Amino acid sequence: MLQILNWEYRKPIIKKCVKAICNLLTTIFGGNADIAGWFVVYFLHNMPYTLLMYRILLYKVEKWVIGFFILTLVLHFLFRGCICFRLERELFQDKTWYGPYGVMEFVGIEVNTPNVIKFFNIWATFIVAVISCKFIYQNYFNIQ
Repeated sequence: MLQILNWEYRKPIIKKCVKAICNLLTTIFGGNADIAGWFVVYFLHNMPYTLLMYRILLYKVEKWVIGFFILTLVLHFLFRGCICFRLERELFQDKTWYGPYGVMEFVGIEVNTPNVIKFFNIWATFIVAVISCKFIYQNYFNIQ
């Protein structure tokens, strides 16, 4: 059972799952992997994540939001990165695809895996801090 913690054990399973999901999406979109890829980018990756971030930053933090964010983090570590990136890279057949992290190029930061991981860790730490502060403030200072 603890094998699931071993990356070498998970790696082939994850690859098979990604392939199966990509095949399903490509079939749904009439055999067009590019359309399936952009569907993943906008409707399975950017839109849910953006809405979650708005929800965390602008509204009262509720337990389901915390749960969804924790689920996202756990899946990120389980898949050793973003599952949506894996789907997008497979559908676009582009191993250099970094999605929204491509924005780092505009500020002069090279877009590579170590820099993306650093940025993700900084962003995740910031969001965890925001959630923690808002949760403590809401629950211990009786803010409705």
